Amino acid sequence: MRMALRAARSGLPISAREISAPIRTPIGLAVLMLASSTIPSEALAQACPTPATADNTQCTVAPGTTINVTAANGAGLSDTGSAGLITANSVTVNLNSTGARGGWAQQGASILFNGSTLNATLGALGNAAGRIGLLASGNGSSISADGATITMGLVSTAVTNLVGVQAEGGGIVSLSGTVAMNSNANGTGIVGVRATGTGTRVSMTAGATTATSRGALGAFAESGGTIELGDGVTVSASGAQTTGTDPRGSHALLSSGAGALVAATGINAITSGTLASPARAEQGGTVRLTDSTLSATGAGSAAVFAAGASVVSGGQMILQGSRLSADQQYGYGLNVQGAGSSATVTNTQITTSGNRS
Repeated sequence: MRMALRAARSGLPISAREISAPIRTPIGLAVLMLASSTIPSEALAQACPTPATADNTQCTVAPGTTINVTAANGAGLSDTGSAGLITANSVTVNLNSTGARGGWAQQGASILFNGSTLNATLGALGNAAGRIGLLASGNGSSISADGATITMGLVSTAVTNLVGVQAEGGGIVSLSGTVAMNSNANGTGIVGVRATGTGTRVSMTAGATTATSRGALGAFAESGGTIELGDGVTVSASGAQTTGTDPRGSHALLSSGAGALVAATGINAITSGTLASPARAEQGGTVRLTDSTLSATGAGSAAVFAAGASVVSGGQMILQGSRLSADQQYGYGLNVQGAGSSATVTNTQITTSGNRS
């Protein structure tokens, strides 16, 4: 085995919610102020309707409750407004329609989904497109999903456009547990966790996320979004490249667009499939990994090489104290290519194997 590094010919370098001071309010009304980096405490005891909706109010779904979402584009938990808080701990939400959301926090609202289960796997509807498990949308919107289990899609069916957990437009999601996104070999658009937009953050402190399809993505930060992955988290993506004139491989970690960041310490990033990379940074995005392990199997081609870690089109990669192994035909350990792309590698072991690697 040998270590393989590649740079473009241009000589690119390789290198519990905070509570404010007491506020006087009418009797029976408590006002909680959501700090930008925290997740709120539980809601007041008022029962939520089914499906659970709140508009600048607080309500609770009783533990053990099962919510079935049958309306197209519906939501099992829908919360709007900065005073909105739905507590839905230890519940089950089943997504049985196209375009459904399991939990949707908007316009500064919050949802607690701790110890809860989300399924989108029912029969023929297991392949219904366009669903998102948990979605925090807009500045100040937040979802806590500690110890959650999210399972979407069917391994027997070609599934399209599913996202397990998404934060957008300044939303925040705190997550631990399991995110499993499934499809057969011909599905597309499958993403485990995604953060898009400046000020947006998804933090996964423990557990695993898996994604299977053509061009599957385990953790995807784009356009200023941030994904933080804690010690012991495993992120995996498997599947062949997409079809068409611009084929895209499956990536465990992808950071794309100016300001996008995937930052992780002590994780495992695993991929298998044609053109797959455990870590990829592109279009001004950054991947920063410390004390982590990256493993790739699969293949590239004579025209488009695969890589254990890929940095293209102005991306930035920082690897410190990590281990990278790539068993790929037509593959590099680390590929740095395109104007403005760079990689900084410190105390990191890179090994390759495979024909023409």
